[in-house]
Amino acid sequence: MARSVTPSRKYIMVGLLILAFILLDPFDFRPSRGVRRPDSDPELVREAAHYFEANHRSADDYVLDRLESDEVVILGELGQIRQHIEFAAGLVDRIALSGVHTIAFEHLLAEDQARVDALLDGEGEFDRREAADLFMRRHMLFGFEEYVDFLEAVHRYNADRPAGSEALRVVALAPRFHFEYIETRDDIDDLDIMRRVVGESPPDDFMAEVFRREVLDTGERALAVITLPHAFSDFVPAALVEEMEPLGYENPRPFGVILDEMTEGTVSTVLLHGPWPDEERPANLNYAVDGHIDAILDEVPETMRRAGFDLGDNPLGNLTVTVGQYGRDADSLRLRDLAGGYVTLGPIAAYASARPIPDFYTAENIEYARVNFPGPTEDEMTPEELQEFFGGQVEAFEGWIDEFR
Repeated sequence: MARSVTPSRKYIMVGLLILAFILLDPFDFRPSRGVRRPDSDPELVREAAHYFEANHRSADDYVLDRLESDEVVILGELGQIRQHIEFAAGLVDRIALSGVHTIAFEHLLAEDQARVDALLDGEGEFDRREAADLFMRRHMLFGFEEYVDFLEAVHRYNADRPAGSEALRVVALAPRFHFEYIETRDDIDDLDIMRRVVGESPPDDFMAEVFRREVLDTGERALAVITLPHAFSDFVPAALVEEMEPLGYENPRPFGVILDEMTEGTVSTVLLHGPWPDEERPANLNYAVDGHIDAILDEVPETMRRAGFDLGDNPLGNLTVTVGQYGRDADSLRLRDLAGGYVTLGPIAAYASARPIPDFYTAENIEYARVNFPGPTEDEMTPEELQEFFGGQVEAFEGWIDEFR
């Protein structure tokens, strides 16, 4: 059963989450404070590092091994971390050759499934403009080169796959948010309006129902690439409850928890190492797992830092989680309470933002972008102005990662 927590606040302004981009500070008004890594007990780090060296597998092999043993493996990413989506793209060929032919993907609209299938069928040249437009339709502030590269890797496999072998399919999971209902800043605080924006069911329930229909009912196994906190299959963060309950949704749970209930326990979450949310930090990011993982990576050879390992009653699974949003959710939380596995691709300081798609906004899609901007916007906003705004967001995100260095 998933571990649930009691919300620390009764209400939060849901719109602040959806409109988090407002807080990105693209013009660098905030002073840089850096992100100090919490102190770790040296003996704890040494013990965990020794266990890591003795029990880790390569990151790629680890995920493939989990796909052998579990019906569904959820790869939990932060979103916008270049190394995370590059890792997923690098798995494409090996996943398909291992007998898994479905990748569920949060960053595309479920209603666009026919377009996704046509884009990735392996016929002709891959259409990067169509891929960009599909990401635009999901979220007009999420246009990144590496996510297009991920789709291109699927297209390339399907184009080159052995004769008679099964094609690889990407299942689009996301619901459409109706941002057109937000006309003023006051609308963000209006729960009735925000309920209309989000839709009849919570996003996690919607995605789980699409997954059931497109994957579970067909008997397929799958890798699902899902952002935190939706990726959790063993843990219900307080923030998710606090965001959804004021809108009138009952029993909100992450996508992973719902899937685990649907499959009676054959789902596992593998978290990709990276920053974790922390609303008390200026950038809303902090070290994952109280900084223990980065301390451990300092102790192991550099050639071992791209690794995967199981989380159980062992020195890695027993690492404490007290810092950041998840750490404040519950007492005595340990890493094994959050997931079944963990993958490190290097220390957080080595990470970078995904790169913005050049000319993501065009004369052809500017009206769609205006209407679907997650907040009040100006009707005369041009493609160039939106591109500049988006570039400022990416620079701000890079600045946040830089504070881990």
